[in-house]
Amino acid sequence: MENALIETEWLVVGGGPAGATAAKYLAKSGKNVLLLQRDMQFKKPCGGGLRKDAFATFGIEKRLIEFEVESIDLHYKNRHVSVSLGDNRLAIVDRIRFDRTLRQYAADAGARLEEGRFLFFKRLENGFEVTAEIGGRRNIIHTRGLIAADGVNSQLRKQLTGSTPPAYLTHYADIEDRGDRQVHFHFGHDIAGSLYAWDFLESGGRNIGTLTDAKSFERFYKRLKCKVPTKVKGYKIPKYESPLFEHSGVYFVGDAAGLVLPFTYEGIYYAMASGEILSRSIITSEKSESDTYETLWEKAYGEKFDTLKRLERFALASDWRIALMMTLFKRDSVRRRMIALWLEDTKVPKGLRLWKSVIRHLLNGT
Repeated sequence: MENALIETEWLVVGGGPAGATAAKYLAKSGKNVLLLQRDMQFKKPCGGGLRKDAFATFGIEKRLIEFEVESIDLHYKNRHVSVSLGDNRLAIVDRIRFDRTLRQYAADAGARLEEGRFLFFKRLENGFEVTAEIGGRRNIIHTRGLIAADGVNSQLRKQLTGSTPPAYLTHYADIEDRGDRQVHFHFGHDIAGSLYAWDFLESGGRNIGTLTDAKSFERFYKRLKCKVPTKVKGYKIPKYESPLFEHSGVYFVGDAAGLVLPFTYEGIYYAMASGEILSRSIITSEKSESDTYETLWEKAYGEKFDTLKRLERFALASDWRIALMMTLFKRDSVRRRMIALWLEDTKVPKGLRLWKSVIRHLLNGT
């Protein structure tokens, strides 16, 4: 059987929040776009939490919000701090429903949606030739532009660079809903290493997990006094380390680019932001070569990501520093600044610029 040939101006590989958003904005601008998603019913392992302002920013219907989180709880051994989010509430969504709706927005804007598996690609003189399996048969796709939105296990990135994005392997499990509507972050090297463990309410119950090894996860659920989970799963979360925006003419967005917010590891909002920023840079590239995708991203989020990365490296490096962080979070001014840094697109607050300077010196051993 001969391979079917598909022609398109832009091919987006991956239909999660990053790929669907890029496809929507490119199609809205009049571009011919094909969005290739391996499994339209795929549910990424995720608590489904994102900044509530995402719905206004990216034109998403608020009916997709399952519920809102008004405060988060921080735990370290016998210490506990409750942090009110004020007006900056965290929205919880069902990822299957949410991602499906974002893809529908792309289709409504004029993008073509196909369920299929990316196999490999090669460069052409004026674009790329991609081979994909669609509907049980191989298809050849000729495209001028290629966007990798295929997540932390990006096969496009692996074929191009030889490796997938740097990542942590999580251990997580779904547990019964205990009627607790809070979001809990747990710290301490015995259960969370130099990161955190979580106990999140999600649309279908509760989800617990760690960014460390299986032994730490076992200690964590025992501390929570949970029943032994019947099914423990693993999935990767990208690290924010030397994010990849473009390589050999291929663009990267979301998890495939490594654009996950340090410290909190929120990825949904910034996946959509990367898709919107890339599409904007493509649409305006004929007018201004200075506003590249990477330049626009750095203007919008560079200082925020760098600051939170430094705060993560400092505050979670040892148990005594975690204890110090818990003490600092008892201060209202610190809580307000950190919530603004996490859940708003404001500039890094002046107080946090000072923290950034102090932490830089501490990390350099001076």
